[in-house]
Amino acid sequence: MLGILTDGTAENGYYEQAHKIEQMLLVILTSLNIIMRSRMTFLFKSGRLDEMKARLNKSVSFISAVAIPMTAGLVGIAANFIPLFLGEDFEESIVLLQIFSFLLVIIGLSNCLNTHFLGPSGRQGQNNYVLVAGAVLNFLFNLMMIPKLGAVGAAIGSVLAESIILVGYLFLIRDFFKVKTLIQLIWKYVVAGFIMRVAVSYIGKLSGNVVFVLVVQICVGVVLYAGILLLLKDKFAIGMIKDLTGKVRKKMRQQ
Repeated sequence: MLGILTDGTAENGYYEQAHKIEQMLLVILTSLNIIMRSRMTFLFKSGRLDEMKARLNKSVSFISAVAIPMTAGLVGIAANFIPLFLGEDFEESIVLLQIFSFLLVIIGLSNCLNTHFLGPSGRQGQNNYVLVAGAVLNFLFNLMMIPKLGAVGAAIGSVLAESIILVGYLFLIRDFFKVKTLIQLIWKYVVAGFIMRVAVSYIGKLSGNVVFVLVVQICVGVVLYAGILLLLKDKFAIGMIKDLTGKVRKKMRQQ
């Protein structure tokens, strides 16, 4: 639709390059969802809904803990990363990547709800209705926004459509997983991600070698995000850090 509703191929090029970067990271998240899905179908058929709910909550926490800093990081480093990775001619892709980055959280969560509950519980048919509605709305959003905003309009349309799909999934499983529960699970990651994003963006404006600044942005972002979660005493993040440090110590002892 972008090629049909706009003149020339430049908008397509900017859109495609930013979309590829987002898709590479999204593959990682969806792969994690598939790995963590194990036993959900068995638990549902066995009627062990409490254990199933606990696993779903853990998966939502895990995906949020990974996807939110990815989003915050991409928004913060895009201005330095795009010219370095794609070249100065693709500066228009900076804002596109920043918009697309929100799909990591949105699609990560919707994919998690789908693979961890809708599929195992036999509600795949209902899922298809939500997907069709999302596709139709994406088409309408594109018709309205691409002529005025070009590639930016197409990116915004994708984010809006995927957001509606996530809302649809939350509505379908409202008897099992509440929106209140989602907020309780992710609010600390949102706070940490926001502070991380502000800090990373500020560092990105400093003068100096672009590669060095980019490395500093990433390192500071990771440390700051983890540090804030520790200050907020996030149990899931603390558990992940303990597991990671434990594995590192074990390998060091073996050597």
